[in-house]
Amino acid sequence: MNHRIGMHWTPSYYASVPASYSKLMNAITIRPMAESIFTEQAIGRVLWTDIISHIDIPSSNCSHMDGFVVKYNDISRISQHGPIKLSVVPRRKDSKRENQILLTGQTIRVSTGEVLPRLGDTVIPVEYTQFDSKNNTITIQRDLVKGSFVSYKGSEIARND
Repeated sequence: MNHRIGMHWTPSYYASVPASYSKLMNAITIRPMAESIFTEQAIGRVLWTDIISHIDIPSSNCSHMDGFVVKYNDISRISQHGPIKLSVVPRRKDSKRENQILLTGQTIRVSTGEVLPRLGDTVIPVEYTQFDSKNNTITIQRDLVKGSFVSYKGSEIARND
């Protein structure tokens, strides 16, 4: 038996970690490839280039609930003074809803996803209101924070993102 106890092999040259890494990286050639695939096949893949949005999504401030759009200043005093009554004004039938101006003391009925009129900054869900068809008014008894139930222009995807 020829065992040598306590002796081990020692190479005459050690390469440093940075030198070894550099050697390895120089030996690997990475050739990026682009291919067109169906969206369903794209899970776990990397895009070849960034996709830049040319539009805001949503394209305008819109309602996140069925309800009534109000100016927050009209309802901000509910917690101190009790319920607030607002006059319901008819909504415009054309597609230019954002050009309709909401005046102080007014509200307009909106559906989910519908564009808000100018100056309307808060949506009161229909279940938080009492409608008086005789006087065409609503009573709001619950205060909400400014911007409640509003999806702001570009809040999902902003232009140039």
